Amino acid sequence: MTGIDFLRSMVSNFNYCREDFLSQYSVEELVTIRKAWLACEWDFMPDQWSKRQIESALRNGAVPTFTDDGLPTE
Repeated sequence: MTGIDFLRSMVSNFNYCREDFLSQYSVEELVTIRKAWLACEWDFMPDQWSKRQIESALRNGAVPTFTDDGLPTE
């Protein structure tokens, strides 16, 4: 995927997130969150992640995980 393709995809996917969630983060942080979301095997959008999952993704690129019931494991 080229850089511009990544950005187009990121914008397209983030259109499904709440604006108040997205506006909290810088472009660099949103890219980091997007990479963690791509690596995640679940369909939960980042605005549905727990605060701890977001912080962990931003701090060290951790990929969020969930229980079978859809609850955050962190």
